[in-house]
Amino acid sequence: PALFCANVDPDSGAYLDQPELARRYLRVCRQLPPPTLGHVRSHLFKLLHAPLRHQPLLREDLLEATSLDDVEPVVERLAACSHHQPAFHTPRFDAAASWYWRHRTAAVSADGELGETRGAGGASSPESRSRAELEAAALERRDRRRREKKRRRRQRGAASVAAAPAVAVL
Repeated sequence: PALFCANVDPDSGAYLDQPELARRYLRVCRQLPPPTLGHVRSHLFKLLHAPLRHQPLLREDLLEATSLDDVEPVVERLAACSHHQPAFHTPRFDAAASWYWRHRTAAVSADGELGETRGAGGASSPESRSRAELEAAALERRDRRRREKKRRRRQRGAASVAAAPAVAVL
């Protein structure tokens, strides 16, 4: 599938944008129906993340769809709307428009460390950071998680000791 081929159609070599990938996905769903429509909607929300952010009414229509027949017109209406696309695998790639990078923004924490925070805004993709910076940030996150886990264990242990009944020794 084009999704795994740098968004390039293997037959024609043409670039496939997000609405075209959604159309192709729906064709596959027609041939191999998924167990529930929820699976389809979930995939479409991810594929069409950028246009759905700017088209809340169409997002609601997709959410309220009860069949593939209801979903297809929503995809077509989204395709007809002019919207900013992530442009995967091109020099114009915009991580901020991608579902996969939606929570990654570079920010400086209160103590001055550069780190990743959750939230929308001026997204900075990991491609813009060096490998060493990414590795250092990953190691710092791992160490922070370990310290936090140890702290929680100590708190639980102290709470269980305080809550235990006193036993008199004779």
